[in-house]
Amino acid sequence: SFSTKSFSTSLSLFLERVLWLSPQIFFHDFLLVFYPKILSIDQSIFVKLGETIFDPYSVFCFLFLTSFILFPLISFVLFKRFKTIFLTCFCFFISLLPFLHIIVPSYSLACERYLYTPLLFMVIGVGLVFKDLGRGKTNRIPIGTAAILSMILILCMYRSHIRTLDWQDTYTFINATYETSNNSFFKAVRLGMLGKAISVFNPEEKEKIHQY
Repeated sequence: SFSTKSFSTSLSLFLERVLWLSPQIFFHDFLLVFYPKILSIDQSIFVKLGETIFDPYSVFCFLFLTSFILFPLISFVLFKRFKTIFLTCFCFFISLLPFLHIIVPSYSLACERYLYTPLLFMVIGVGLVFKDLGRGKTNRIPIGTAAILSMILILCMYRSHIRTLDWQDTYTFINATYETSNNSFFKAVRLGMLGKAISVFNPEEKEKIHQY
């Protein structure tokens, strides 16, 4: 019957999202946290997708997501260890869950802004882990821990400063998305947005349109 076919189609699409699409989006977001090489308001064109559910990359991403969830959970439940790591991974995943297309499909595969809350939990979790590692007989922070945290802080500050240059105004913001796009269609869309932004917000600089 029609209802049976409709249910079967919906179920197959749901399983495809959960088993194929969501793990690859999660792996892309995870890499974006630790290696933000290309930053753009829309990360959809940068998400690598395997052709089928049995594609080696698709299988790897599925195993990665499963391991990310299960290993900390098993360590905490069975061995009562790594409580901080378990809570960090759990909060990171739960806060990212609405954007992984598991519950419902979203209009975009991945965006930087989806990582704001997950990153908050990640930073707090990393800080607690370093605190536990540096806990000793004294209340002083070990030199090694302080050096590592300082390096991470400097790198984050530098990357944040570079990113703020893209958000100076409407022109630089859209121009940054145009330059990072490697797809002809998306470049054309960004180009249209860029021309409109210049004509509306900076009409005195219309000569910039000829650069493109």
